[in-house]
Amino acid sequence: MFIDVPHGAAPGDRLSLVTNSNQNLTVLLPPGATPGKKLSVTLPAAAAGEISIVRMMLNGVELPRPTPDPAALLKAHRQQTDGHWLRVGPAEKCETRFSFPLSAFRPTSSQTVVEPFGFWQLPVVRGHVPITE
Repeated sequence: MFIDVPHGAAPGDRLSLVTNSNQNLTVLLPPGATPGKKLSVTLPAAAAGEISIVRMMLNGVELPRPTPDPAALLKAHRQQTDGHWLRVGPAEKCETRFSFPLSAFRPTSSQTVVEPFGFWQLPVVRGHVPITE
């Protein structure tokens, strides 16, 4: 398994890993291990399924989980939505366009009020849109 050397790590640091099967493994970072480089780690065989790292600590300090790449998330979302629309037949698809003036929805007046948000008091601008029939 390959892992990325975390930011702030240096050769000689202790990297502790916890796997999804609750196995603990400590790795001493070798010379030349710099943040961002790939490090090959041999993990014991899992009893069932695939092994993944669920927690990582550097010198006893827990590291935050990496956030997914936004481009990868967008690609996965696009594949899911495209797959959905490919299942819908041409007879079931239709495109509709609407056009209407937005001037009727412009606020005629506004008022600033203070509202609670947690333990903060935040100013909020409320706009008044008259209802006409």
